Amino acid sequence: MIFVLFSNCKESESSKLNKMVSVPIKFSLESFERIDGKFQIEPFVMKDFKFVVFADSTECMSCSISKMHKWNNFCDSLLSYYDISFLYILSPPIQEYNVVREKLMHNQLSFPAFLDRDKKFANLNKNIPSASLYHVFILDQNNKIIYVGDPREKETLSKILFKSIACLRKHDSV
Repeated sequence: MIFVLFSNCKESESSKLNKMVSVPIKFSLESFERIDGKFQIEPFVMKDFKFVVFADSTECMSCSISKMHKWNNFCDSLLSYYDISFLYILSPPIQEYNVVREKLMHNQLSFPAFLDRDKKFANLNKNIPSASLYHVFILDQNNKIIYVGDPREKETLSKILFKSIACLRKHDSV
C-alpha cells in the first residue's frame, strides 16, 4: 500500500498516522443529511478514489464552509485525471446545525456535503485524530487511507498526491 503523509513528520504524528491508516474508513451515509453539489450528485462510494474533507465541532464551522469553494479548482484538476469523488462531512455542534445547513444550501457547493448531526462518522472512525490536520484524506476502493493532509498548502504535497494516485493505479492494473 502507498500513502503519503506530512513532510517532516514527528514521531507522535507518525504514530497517529499509522493508527489512522491501519483501519478502513467506515461511513453511515444514510444517517447523514445530504446537500447535493452542482457537479457531483452520484453516490460517491462507486468511485475508484474518494477525497474526504471532514470538519467537526472542534473547528469553526463558518470558517470551514467559507473555505469550501477553495477546493473547486483542486478538485477539478483531480477529476480530469482520475475516477475520484469528493465528499465534505460536517459535524457541527447541535446548536449550530440549522445555521450550517442553511449556509451549505445557500453556497451551492460543487460537490455533495453531508451533515452528521449525531457524530456517527467520528464514532465509527475512532482512528481519525481529533486535530483538523488529519481531517483531509484520500481513500482507495476499499476505503483505506492512501493520503493524509491538505495538498493545497504546498505545491510539493500536491505533486506527491498526484504521483501517489498514479503509482497506486499502476500497481492495481498489473
